[in-house]
Amino acid sequence: MAVIDKSSVGKMLAYPLIIIVALLVARFYNGVLLFHTLAELFSIFVGLLMLVVVLNTQHFAKNDFLIYLGIGYFSISLIDAMHAFTVKGMPFFNIINGEITLHFWINGRLFEATLLLTSSIFLTRKLPIKLTVIVSIFLVSIICWASFQLTQPIMFVDGSLSNFKVYVEFFVMALLTTTIIVFIRQRALLEKNVLLFLLGSLALTIVAELCFTLYTNFSGIAFIVGHVFKFLSFWMIYQAIIQTTLQEPLKLLTLSSNSYDAIPHPAIRVDSQAVIAQINQAALRQIRKNLEQVIHQPIHSFFHPTNYTEQY
Repeated sequence: MAVIDKSSVGKMLAYPLIIIVALLVARFYNGVLLFHTLAELFSIFVGLLMLVVVLNTQHFAKNDFLIYLGIGYFSISLIDAMHAFTVKGMPFFNIINGEITLHFWINGRLFEATLLLTSSIFLTRKLPIKLTVIVSIFLVSIICWASFQLTQPIMFVDGSLSNFKVYVEFFVMALLTTTIIVFIRQRALLEKNVLLFLLGSLALTIVAELCFTLYTNFSGIAFIVGHVFKFLSFWMIYQAIIQTTLQEPLKLLTLSSNSYDAIPHPAIRVDSQAVIAQINQAALRQIRKNLEQVIHQPIHSFFHPTNYTEQY
C-alpha cells in the first residue's frame, strides 16, 4: 500500500489552497465572470492532465480503471470548457442568457456521474481504449450539438432555478451516492489511498451539486462555494490517479530497477500469471529489447523456446 508522508500531504493541501485563495480574490475584486472562468479553467486543466498522464504511463500502470477515468475526465473537461465559454459576457458565442450555459452544465454533470458509476466495471475487465476514445468524442460532439441546437427544458424561471434543473441535480447526487456504495463494496479491488481519494472526490461533488440547487443568481455564496467544491473534487481525482497510483509505483519501479541493474546476470521478476513485473539491463541486453517492449508482457514470449507452449 502506498503511504503518503507529511511533506506530500502538505503539498496536496498547499496547491489547491493557493488556487482557492486566488479564485476568491478574483471574485471579490474582479467580479463573478473572472471567478467563474478561472474556476472552470482550473478544473479543465486538471481533467486534461489526467488524460495525458494515464495514456503516457499506461505501459507501466496497466490499470484500465484509471485509463477509463482519464479519458472520461478529458471528455468532461471539453464539455466544461464549452460551459465556461458560453457564459453571458464571454466574447465567443454572443450568448444572451444563461440557458445554453446551464445546458452544458447539466449535460456535463450527467456525463460525470455516469462515468464514475460505470468506472468500477473496469476494475475487473479490460478496457477497449481506442473504442472508448471514439465513443467519448462522439458523445461530446452530440452533447455540444444538443446544447446549442435542441430545445431543452428551461433552467431559469423568473430569476430562480427551474424545478427541472433542481431535480436533475438531485438525480446526479443520487447517482454519485450509488457510486460511493459501489466503491465501498469493491474496496478490496482498490488501493486504500485511491479509495479514500475517490470517496473524498465523490463527497465533494455531492456537496457542490447541492450548492447548485440553492443559488438564485451567479453572484451568490452558494454559486461560489459550489465551484470551489467542484474544483476540489477534480483535485481529489487527480490525486487518486497521479500522486497515489501512478507516481508512487513509478518511484518504486525506479528504485527496484536500479537494484536489479547492479546484478551482472539476467534477473527477472514475474507475477503469478508469468507476466514480467521487473527486468534488469542484463536480461534486456540478452534479448535485445528495451524495457517498454517487455514490461507487463508474458515471459514466455521472450525467454522460453518457441516450440514450448505457455502451458508447458
